[in-house]
Amino acid sequence: IYGSCPIFELNINSDRTANYNAINYNDKKGKFKTTIKGSNYDSIIELLNYIDFPNLKDDYSVGWTDDQGSSLTITFNNGQTKKISDYGLIGTFGLIALYNKLFELCHNQNWK
Repeated sequence: IYGSCPIFELNINSDRTANYNAINYNDKKGKFKTTIKGSNYDSIIELLNYIDFPNLKDDYSVGWTDDQGSSLTITFNNGQTKKISDYGLIGTFGLIALYNKLFELCHNQNWK
């Protein structure tokens, strides 16, 4: 049986449009769309550039079970992709800050 960690998919495009699929254990459930506020989008892009995400490891994992996980895919430079799997969400300090910003988007945007 799975725990009660939020299960969702969040896709953000370069034009700031976004899709949020709140699957389970979120404030609301369903599929939503919005345009991410400029300041939120800019801070995510600045953080991604700062943490040099293309050079991060592809996999991070804690040494115990029953924890939350993340599958992060970033598309950049005309189609290059970086995929990071992080079981426990403790990959790096930069990734933790990124996860926090992404979790906040689920609550601080006007999802319709």
